[in-house]
Amino acid sequence: MKSLIISIILFFSSGFCIAQEIQSIKNEDKSCDDQNYKLSLFKTNDALFSASHCITIHHEEIDEINGIDGIEEIIYNSIVVNGKKYELKNFRKENSPSRKINLEAVSVYKDNRHPPLLIILFSEEFCCYPQLDGKDYTIYLYKIYQNKENGELKLILSNHILGENASGFNGISDHKIEFKLKNIREIKKYLNKKKALLN
Repeated sequence: MKSLIISIILFFSSGFCIAQEIQSIKNEDKSCDDQNYKLSLFKTNDALFSASHCITIHHEEIDEINGIDGIEEIIYNSIVVNGKKYELKNFRKENSPSRKINLEAVSVYKDNRHPPLLIILFSEEFCCYPQLDGKDYTIYLYKIYQNKENGELKLILSNHILGENASGFNGISDHKIEFKLKNIREIKKYLNKKKALLN
């Protein structure tokens, strides 16, 4: 009799856990779009940059009255060199009035005197006037050092090189605003003028 009671308790407990798991799955929808780019750090095409742009809808957090859409949008970034994966800083949608976030571009800045710099350019779109209308840009810079003995990398986030130019809005607010570093060409031109900060 005692074993029968224990069996019944275990049956209902397992059923409760399964129900909880199904409920948690239904309360969240997630989709990801992957982008991959070959880069040349120390030799041609020796690195693979990956960005996984994921949108998750948390149904239990949706609150139409208070303007909460329950949507979490993140771009997960990493780079693979010599078969080893290095995780980089994620880019997250911060402003609920914005439409979406984007990976705009990725590139490498190199000269003969300094370690290579990985450049990652993101944007967050806003629409439409009389609200913000345009893109808010964010730049991540990484200094990349390679251990000559084992080939392993050390990546150091170095946004301080750009100072207040590491991010900025380009578009229309109360008036037209221009952010100059909104493409790789302009970022590299800026870095050419700031070589003293690359050490």
